[in-house]
Amino acid sequence: FSTPSTTFGSDVHKALENILLGKAKPEDFPEENMQKAIKNALTIIEELETEFPGLKVIDTETKIALPVKSIFNYSKDDLIFSGKLDVVLKHDDGYLIIDFKTDKDTSYSDSHKRQLALYKKMYSVSESIPEDQIKVCVIYIALRGNIETGRYDGEKHMGGRNVFSTIERYFQKILGWRQDPGTF
Repeated sequence: FSTPSTTFGSDVHKALENILLGKAKPEDFPEENMQKAIKNALTIIEELETEFPGLKVIDTETKIALPVKSIFNYSKDDLIFSGKLDVVLKHDDGYLIIDFKTDKDTSYSDSHKRQLALYKKMYSVSESIPEDQIKVCVIYIALRGNIETGRYDGEKHMGGRNVFSTIERYFQKILGWRQDPGTF
């Protein structure tokens, strides 16, 4: 089951993947809202190129699957945690992970930042890169609000403080079902 919103999000992600890998050009996607979202994403990536000298795409749609015990304090079994990173870039001082969002507004910003903190940890573990060499960024590419006004903006939110301890607390609570399924 998919909605027009999820279909649009998937289509934009695929278009950006192909553009960033040099397999397509923005004009290959003529639909008006797709054009706006692509333009917003590419404009913000250009801004990031000035903030992060030497910025180059390493990979898109990077799939990572790791044993939970390599990410969290957990040793019960070989449960696997997986995620998919929209874009991984390298720059002169480290790495940048970008997650594109087609949300109407930024009301889920805290959740997205927690998601990226987890992706940062996973990428660090999977590639043996110190976490302090990895930056994360949420790029909103289709901000339009809840009322149709014609607005279609882009905005970046850089990851700031480390919120991984919050994720670990949530995760430990969820894993509690393994020890006592009756509590859920």
